[in-house]
Amino acid sequence: MINRPKSLNYQRTTKTASIPRQSTWQSEDNKNQEEKLDQDKTDNEKVHAAVVPEKGTLAYCLYVQEHVYKISDDGRRLVELERKMEQILRRLKILVAEKDRISKSYSKNLNVKQRRVYKEAIAKGRHCAYLEAVSHYRDPSQQRPCMTSSEYNHYTRYLD
Repeated sequence: MINRPKSLNYQRTTKTASIPRQSTWQSEDNKNQEEKLDQDKTDNEKVHAAVVPEKGTLAYCLYVQEHVYKISDDGRRLVELERKMEQILRRLKILVAEKDRISKSYSKNLNVKQRRVYKEAIAKGRHCAYLEAVSHYRDPSQQRPCMTSSEYNHYTRYLD
């Protein structure tokens, strides 16, 4: 029996297996995948480099649609139209609230008969015509028109 050093035996038993060579088409696919991953990584860095607006805002929705979903021009136009529609609806709510406030304050200043006629006119949707008619009506107790021209303009501004 030959005495061999233990280090040689250790090296022999732990010899690494040879890696089989890959075919050329597999290596090209791997290169393409690596390039695609690198490109995706740089795209993600560009997206995260932009300032992200606060969640829940319209700006955040636009940001997500533009950078994440990459919407088309038609989609952008649709988003702009929706934004304009939201602004119009907000303005309409303000106008309706203002109309209600003015209507209440105006009806408080009328006498009982005028108030009844005014409420009927509102119910029929003819309050603008009623205001126009009342603006020339003279209250005998006050000896003046129910509304001055400036009051009339103020009240009718929101009621059309």
